[in-house]
Amino acid sequence: MDYTEVKISITPFSQQAADITAALLAEIGFDSFAEGENELNAYIPTQHFDRQKLEHTLNTTAFSSTLSYSLSAIEDQNMSQKSVSTRSKLLSSPKWPLVLVTTKPHG
Repeated sequence: MDYTEVKISITPFSQQAADITAALLAEIGFDSFAEGENELNAYIPTQHFDRQKLEHTLNTTAFSSTLSYSLSAIEDQNMSQKSVSTRSKLLSSPKWPLVLVTTKPHG
């Protein structure tokens, strides 16, 4: 399956901005994420990519950070394998912390 990679530069970088951006992008079909230095990389099957939805999502965030992005095509990749590889990299590199976000039901 072909994927579109969106590299989102977050200036100045904040973990909160990266986490919220990933959550918002998940709502419009992005299914894999990895953090780089001052950026969030987001992946979506190319057939589901909608540039207008991406731009609307990025332009309606209320962060003090500035978000900019670039696009790349990734041909015929298994993103589950890429995600596992990225997670391994994150776990083994102290400058790339892995953040686990959990929620508890109310009540």
